[in-house]
Order: sequence, then C-alpha cells, then structure tokens
Amino acid sequence: MKSVNEDNLKVVFDVGHGTLAANLYNFDILEFFDYLSPYICYLHIHDNMGIPAVVNAKYGDQHLPLGHGKIDFRRIFRRINRMKAKNLVLELKTKSREDAMRSIQILKDFRNG
Repeated sequence: MKSVNEDNLKVVFDVGHGTLAANLYNFDILEFFDYLSPYICYLHIHDNMGIPAVVNAKYGDQHLPLGHGKIDFRRIFRRINRMKAKNLVLELKTKSREDAMRSIQILKDFRNG
C-alpha cells in the first residue's frame, strides 16, 4: 500500500475471513485492523465458528447471521468505530428474514454504541 502510494488504492477488510486467518495462524484479528486501518474503505461482515475449512471442512467461510457464530463483534466494533469506517457490507447465507433483520439491528447497535 505504501509503495503504491495512491489515494484510490483501498482495502476491503473481511471480518469473517480475518477471524479464520487469525485463528489458523494464531494471532489477534485486531492486529489486522491496526496495520490496515488507514487503508480500509469497506468492511465485509458476517459471522462464523472461527474454524477454518482446512481444519474442518464443515466450517470455514459460513456467512452466518451475526450472533450465530463465535466472532466477538463487540470487541471488533470498538476498533471499527474508532476507524470511522463508513461502508459496511453484510453478507449472510440464510433464508430467514428474521435472522437478516436481527443482524442489521446488531450492526446498528454496534455503530451507535
């Protein structure tokens, strides 16, 4: 990012993927935020069980509704709110409107709290 040094080069940070990578390689996901925060333009948000598919194929990138997995969104949103990120993308693999609406409400609550 620094070597390109262009304002139009930004990062899309995927919280679900970041959690899986952090668990697989044994580091804190907030290290990603600390390093990339000046460049993050969009946040891709979904929940998962924190178990990478290479560890167990039935898990991985599940795109669960918020609160259905093990990601600590309260902790993550404390960091996101400090970054003042404006573009949040919620991607869910659910057929439940209630789950989707609850995830949206959770995002609103975290953004306002």
